[in-house]
Amino acid sequence: MFLEKQFLIANKWLRFSIASVLVASTLFLIWSILNSPNANAHTLYILTLTVNLVLLALVFVSMDTVINSHGVTVFSKPWLLKKKFSWSEVNHIEVRKIIPTQEFGYATGPGILFGYKTKTGYVIKGDDAMVLETKNNGRIVVGTQKPKSVYQFLKSLKKTV
Repeated sequence: MFLEKQFLIANKWLRFSIASVLVASTLFLIWSILNSPNANAHTLYILTLTVNLVLLALVFVSMDTVINSHGVTVFSKPWLLKKKFSWSEVNHIEVRKIIPTQEFGYATGPGILFGYKTKTGYVIKGDDAMVLETKNNGRIVVGTQKPKSVYQFLKSLKKTV
């Protein structure tokens, strides 16, 4: 079994630092909302609180990819997405560089990407990916930070071309 854990922000200390600042400022905002008599300030506080919570969620964006003898599984957090692709669904697989704007036709960021002609991508960052061509002519693009390891593991499963 091959397991790859990818994070939008790879450095765990940076993730911890950003999360700490966001949690502290969010708690301060909640305290300010509860103790402020000024109703006009509440709108600003709530807007800032919303932005902080969205940024906090982005700090923890991650994707786990599992490759084994049954197929490929992608699990994305915090979106709680789990997709399984069995080898019986796959015609062809390759590990290669991708250009997200050419693959999906628009500027892309982390997450689930949709493109032309039944193409779906699961990408956190970078330009390396495992591309699965399915039997129903769809394409699944799964981003990786370890293309050589993925290639070697797929080769050991006799799944690469």
